[in-house]
Amino acid sequence: RYSALVKFRPLSPEIRIEVANKMLYDPSKLVRIGVAQLLNDINDQSLTQIDQAGLNKAKEEYKTMLLSSADFSNGRMQLGDYYIQKNDYSKAIKHYNMALKKDSLLTPVYSNLATAYSLNKDYENAISTLDAWGKIDSKEGRVHYLKGRLFFEMAKNDEAVSELKTAI
Repeated sequence: RYSALVKFRPLSPEIRIEVANKMLYDPSKLVRIGVAQLLNDINDQSLTQIDQAGLNKAKEEYKTMLLSSADFSNGRMQLGDYYIQKNDYSKAIKHYNMALKKDSLLTPVYSNLATAYSLNKDYENAISTLDAWGKIDSKEGRVHYLKGRLFFEMAKNDEAVSELKTAI
């Protein structure tokens, strides 16, 4: 059931709510955590008070699960992802940085951290994060792709085009 919930993540909030609501009171804690993951970015008032309470309980179970694995770099990365979904970019940045301190070779953290900086409009730190990633994995085209996108956001079109060409 948990694996089925994961497949609904790209769908619209309305569909995710409909699907998740059916599994909100599942006896399996993992399934309830999956519901919380599926609806983490949704603040929907269409749920009944009872379902909102059930969802809040599931979200607390999810957060407890994340905190229990925070001693590991992947756990910190997942906490960063959790706070990105909550639009709390400062906390996301904090947890991504902690993940990198624990394991500087965990490369997915670099793109997530750069994204968090970008969403927080801190483009210089986003660029320096991507530069650090590029030093670890110089052949990673995604570094240049993300830098190109950042340069476009910063209206530095020549640099953006150069980075995108490098990415190709």
